[in-house]
Amino acid sequence: MIEPQVRGAAVQPEISEGRSVQPDRGWTSLRINGPLTASTAAELRETLRRHAQAGGARLLLDLRCVSAIDLYGVAALVFGLRTIEAQRGGMRLVMNDLVARALKKSETLCAFSTCRDQ
Repeated sequence: MIEPQVRGAAVQPEISEGRSVQPDRGWTSLRINGPLTASTAAELRETLRRHAQAGGARLLLDLRCVSAIDLYGVAALVFGLRTIEAQRGGMRLVMNDLVARALKKSETLCAFSTCRDQ
């Protein structure tokens, strides 16, 4: 897990992992807190790559606490989707309005399976 932000240091997203006990049994949930930008997207890419390597990974990305997102963050999400689907897995997003606008603006929203904000 990534350490929380330290004043004066580069802002890093916090990625926490857990198993879903809701109707989506068998899905691993990843919660992203903080910015998803050029300076932080590599951490998410690496996390998604590790999950994809297992083959058949089913990830539920909780992006409701993302505080900023740019094209590098969008690219990390698209990378994760393609990588996981190539290994016969699946990825769903739960997102806030900020993330939804970024995906819509980049014309990538339709590529993702989304869940309603819970």
